[in-house]
Amino acid sequence: MALIGALVFALLVAPAMKGRLSSLSGVRFRYEFLLPIGLLLQVVPRQVFSYLERGDIGAIALFSWLAGGFVLLLACLLNWKYVGCRLVALGVALNGLTIVLNRGMPVAADSLEYLGLTQTDQQLDALTPLYHLSDGDTLLGVLGDVIPVPGPQLVQSVVSLGDLLLMVGIVVIVLDGANALLRVRAS
Repeated sequence: MALIGALVFALLVAPAMKGRLSSLSGVRFRYEFLLPIGLLLQVVPRQVFSYLERGDIGAIALFSWLAGGFVLLLACLLNWKYVGCRLVALGVALNGLTIVLNRGMPVAADSLEYLGLTQTDQQLDALTPLYHLSDGDTLLGVLGDVIPVPGPQLVQSVVSLGDLLLMVGIVVIVLDGANALLRVRAS
């Protein structure tokens, strides 16, 4: 949801920065079809699996996220000239490192409490199979989902440093593609 929010934000801000959304059609990514495939591999299974019984689907969600991360990294490496792609790659790499080391993304209970999820059962119900509460065995917990994002229920979440880099990268890609960044630098 945060990635969609970043995209919507960028699309709303670009015209305010004198950018032209029509210029986005002129942006030429190499192997651009990899971007939606990578995002879908990461996002869709997590949402689908969150409605199913937990069982062994955590391993499937983990594999799907890692496969999507690999595809996104490949797409970003092929488009390295775009600063936004570099930020997205760094965000995916940080999240991937954290997920691999912890066999899922650790989520800080304090951050969930900040959002009003104070009971352990509420916190566990809020997590999809790829996520688990941080504990004493968590490695690089600071790179996990530790940053609470308050707001209406639809926007509320807990994000990681990698997620923030991904969101900023998406915004930079859109603003750069709309030539909004050029216009800001020229003024």
